[in-house]
Amino acid sequence: MPRVASIAKSGPQPLEPAVGYRANVGFTSQQRWVGRESELRDVLNQKVSEGGVVDASLEHHEQGYYRLEITYSTGSATDTGGGVPNAQGVITTWTRQRTRGEKSLWTVPAVVAALAVVTDDALRARVRSDIEAYFRREIDKDVLDSVLGKAGVNNQPALKRLMASFAAGEESYAIEVFTVRRMQVGPLQYLQNDDATINRIWTRDRLVGQANFPSAFAVRLPPGVYLQGAAELTQQDELRWQSVQEWDHADTYSDWIYPLA
Repeated sequence: MPRVASIAKSGPQPLEPAVGYRANVGFTSQQRWVGRESELRDVLNQKVSEGGVVDASLEHHEQGYYRLEITYSTGSATDTGGGVPNAQGVITTWTRQRTRGEKSLWTVPAVVAALAVVTDDALRARVRSDIEAYFRREIDKDVLDSVLGKAGVNNQPALKRLMASFAAGEESYAIEVFTVRRMQVGPLQYLQNDDATINRIWTRDRLVGQANFPSAFAVRLPPGVYLQGAAELTQQDELRWQSVQEWDHADTYSDWIYPLA
């Protein structure tokens, strides 16, 4: 009862502040008061107008009095809110995700091996173009058979399976590939910015060589190359932004289309 009396005499009473931490987000600081509902509503309006508030709650406390909690984003456990953003407030999380992709039936290893016996590049290209032209009904079967015979692949089982797939309307097959994702949360000016290398190829060594790349995670990345996409930026609160950057893995990419980062 004495506590209630002191509130009635002096208005909203500040309580001990608290510090919190949200995984993959960072530190928070909470300021708390107890008092009359109308007075605490005024406090809440004032604090929101001053900026920096990321969460707040006003709930009944006891004996007709209310409790107000206001949460601010902070850079560390010793920051009480309103401090200058710094690089120490950035949290980086790496993940390896599965992605379903498709590849042309021409890339099936057995088909590649069957065409490899044709040493003449022009004739090998003619075999592929004539098979495709036949299924577009642009050439007759005897023309296709002539080209396959000339190339010495008219009895290749892999090419027969390929053409049977084309006849059934199948032109590609599904594959599982890796996508490496880097998520950073913190002040925007301290988030890593890789916009200059969008649509460029990263070698595995360059990707795992980043300063914030976990060495234990690096051993789980397959060999090959990684094509960088564009980062997504989302504002989390007045202090923090979230950046999501992804790289798609492949055995190889065309360096004619995608230059090295």
